[in-house]
Amino acid sequence: MKNRALTLVIFLFVSLILSGLQASLHFLPFALPAFWFTVMVYYSFEKPLLFSLIANSFHIFVLTEYTSASLAPLLFSMNIVSLVLVFLRGRFHLGMLEKTTATAISFLSFQLSYWILASWFLDQFYYPNLLAWLGMALVTTLAFPLVFVFLKMIDSRLNTQRVDTLEILRV
Repeated sequence: MKNRALTLVIFLFVSLILSGLQASLHFLPFALPAFWFTVMVYYSFEKPLLFSLIANSFHIFVLTEYTSASLAPLLFSMNIVSLVLVFLRGRFHLGMLEKTTATAISFLSFQLSYWILASWFLDQFYYPNLLAWLGMALVTTLAFPLVFVFLKMIDSRLNTQRVDTLEILRV
């Protein structure tokens, strides 16, 4: 229990730092990766479903610092994407290439679901910027392996348990 809470806090802190980095790079002439989304995809692939849904609830608090988006559709879209990724993880053996491809597809489906919820049900209808979505999905896909390896390293350090060989061999 303590390890899961510490893991959640560290993931949220990493997401906060990466989102701050993303927010400070808006002067660049190309689309920026959604770093917070890579963190969400990581724990959706690597952690149990309950952890992912609870982490999404807390991840909203990190995102409120960097977005003016409606929070209810954002949380609903995040939970739908997490459910789909957990389903994919349970059904198929996914390597790094498949996880990276799933990140791009899930980012586009996240944008689409958020647009449907926010545009059709809450706000006025607006036309989505599809080229910006594709650019962000491409750059997020390129950044995902680096973030994934970094988070995997942190996660493995937190979840290693020291096994005392003498205690195991004692009869």
